[in-house]
Amino acid sequence: MFGDPTSEIQELTQVIKQDLSKLNSDIANLQQRVKSQSYGETKHMRSHSSSVVVSLQSKLVDLSRDFKDVLELRTEVRKGRKHTQWLNTGLFVAQNLKQQKQRREQFSSATVSTSINSSPALGGMCIVLVSVCV
Repeated sequence: MFGDPTSEIQELTQVIKQDLSKLNSDIANLQQRVKSQSYGETKHMRSHSSSVVVSLQSKLVDLSRDFKDVLELRTEVRKGRKHTQWLNTGLFVAQNLKQQKQRREQFSSATVSTSINSSPALGGMCIVLVSVCV
């Protein structure tokens, strides 16, 4: 649901905000019209017209609040994704550091023994034998 590119979401958000603003303006104009055209109408008609305007205003408020909640939810999800990515990266780095430390300990604690043998068969050349115990 929130995998859409940020720029498209921002464009749609602006369009919706403009639409909500236009609806609010239209309802305000309707309210003015209902108040100004009260002549020739019965009390019942005025009451009905006023109730319709109040109902429209209420629905617009609910719609605006729902839209705001969706935007906030999207922001929280994006923050959560960034936090999760950060944690995953941090865990990956920590795991690599741990492996490097284990390798370093493994090779630094290795016992190195050398022995020098002189072989008369090789004309007295020295042979160096190195063995690593891990």
